[in-house]
Amino acid sequence: MPWDKRIFGRDKNVDHEIVTHSKKILSNLQEKKQLKDWYTPVVDKKNTIDGILACQRENLGWDVGLRKRFKFASIILFIILVAVILAMGLWKNERIIDLLWRVVFIAPMLKWLLDTIKKLNKDISTLQELDSDINNNETKTMEDLQDIQKVIFQHRKGCYAIPECIYNIFKDNDEDRAYREARM
Repeated sequence: MPWDKRIFGRDKNVDHEIVTHSKKILSNLQEKKQLKDWYTPVVDKKNTIDGILACQRENLGWDVGLRKRFKFASIILFIILVAVILAMGLWKNERIIDLLWRVVFIAPMLKWLLDTIKKLNKDISTLQELDSDINNNETKTMEDLQDIQKVIFQHRKGCYAIPECIYNIFKDNDEDRAYREARM
């Protein structure tokens, strides 16, 4: 995709930054291997516009799926923690006042959960809007793809950061889905 000044500003030589930041990744053989075939290799056989669109679709699919699963996992984890904390109090036969102190202990976790869900819902909403642009049947031009990429770029700059361990848990399943989808 050509460099888009509207999105990224002036095109500049970033070779120095690449060399500086890539040493750690390139010196680790496993990390280096993970850089290859980031997107499904099927896109290599497509023309440029269809290949870029396929990569954007794959990017969107991974991102929205990961956010939905993280949101669900966060809610389940919160429910489990609350149940365990309250069950411990009930098991110890604590007085009502002590159980209320346990609820106060839960409040920061609830605030984190609500804040996280709010951010994830905003991210998911943005991605669902983008989905209608990416997955409609209109023929795309390079300018259309650049507009889509701008939204992806802006989303990535401001979205909630999902922990890498969550990504790793679902990576194989998401990869398999992406390969099957790319062959369609």
